[in-house]
Amino acid sequence: MGNNVHGCDMTFPPFFISSGGTASGFTLNAGNELMVNSGGAAVDTVVNDRSQFSIYGGTASGTTVTSGGAAYLDSGVAYDTTVMSGGYFRVWHASASGIAVSAGGYLLIKSTGVVSAVTIQSGGTAEVDKGGSLNSVTVMSGGVLIIDREQCAVEGKMLEIDTSKN
Repeated sequence: MGNNVHGCDMTFPPFFISSGGTASGFTLNAGNELMVNSGGAAVDTVVNDRSQFSIYGGTASGTTVTSGGAAYLDSGVAYDTTVMSGGYFRVWHASASGIAVSAGGYLLIKSTGVVSAVTIQSGGTAEVDKGGSLNSVTVMSGGVLIIDREQCAVEGKMLEIDTSKN
């Protein structure tokens, strides 16, 4: 059975959350890493400069990625993620919903990544690589959405952007 850890300001080597465990209110500082494995969960994680947050089969909710921080969802599920200026969030072989990409933030949806309910704010960028899927996206004025050219041709889908939302 996993352990529950709350409100940590991380200044030590990598921390692992395994099945049954929950990390709540973690703040990752420079050079630290939090890994959530299958069956584990992380709630309200803040990923700061040079820190890394990796989800391998677990669940993450309420994550905020700040300047220089990186979050990698390589399997599992993520809900309600905010990518701030200089932050990076990659979804690969996993699903995520409720993502806000602020100015200077970057979202990358890789092969078999499925993402929904995304808002790309002015100055924010989201990229859908070959094999990735993006559903229900709002691109605000000044926001950038990049879709792999081959992806569009192979999938044969039409992209519709609502420009009425400024």
